[in-house]
Amino acid sequence: MQDTEPEGWTWVLLSENKQFVFNRSVSLSYRPSGTYSIKNKVLTLYVNEDESYIFSIEEEKLVFQSGKFAENFVEKGAVFKLSDKE
Repeated sequence: MQDTEPEGWTWVLLSENKQFVFNRSVSLSYRPSGTYSIKNKVLTLYVNEDESYIFSIEEEKLVFQSGKFAENFVEKGAVFKLSDKE
């Protein structure tokens, strides 16, 4: 995550096969995973019908918009820098 303190070490890993893992905080043992889609500069992470996460895509960055199971750990507007490193 960029422009925030690294204490939570929050990250999203996107795989070429449309799978993802979302680490919302190192203090949490549950890491949501599932499939993702990109449409109209919006990245949507789908875990199940009750759990999804929305990011806007702005140049080389992902900006967190919503996700009810992440909002206590990731602030709306948090910026994630895109990288090809795992």
